[in-house]
Amino acid sequence: MYEVFISFKNKENNDNLTEDSKIAERIYAELKSRGIEVFFSNHEIEEQGESRWRKSIDKALDEADTLVLVGTSLENINSPQVVYEWEDIFMEEIISRKKPDGRIIGYFDGIDRGICPTKLQ
Repeated sequence: MYEVFISFKNKENNDNLTEDSKIAERIYAELKSRGIEVFFSNHEIEEQGESRWRKSIDKALDEADTLVLVGTSLENINSPQVVYEWEDIFMEEIISRKKPDGRIIGYFDGIDRGICPTKLQ
């Protein structure tokens, strides 16, 4: 069962990894070294198969009590998949009290928190 879900934009439009992805990889490694069960899509989807990626993400979002949102730009935080993870699913479960102990931790590099979506401020 996952304790933490790491949400980040993985690739740029040119198919290169984003800086967010590189930061998320370091966060994943640190949390795993501390014995924390972490969902990090770059590893988990590879292990579970890409054809099941949405189901894998939804299951992990349901299990985790903590979502770490990694962002180096407002554009990345607002990308459709990232918004789906942190706002459409996770935040809604906190608000509806399905996750009364749920929390979102933002790791923002180069972003003024004041310009982030209101729910993240």
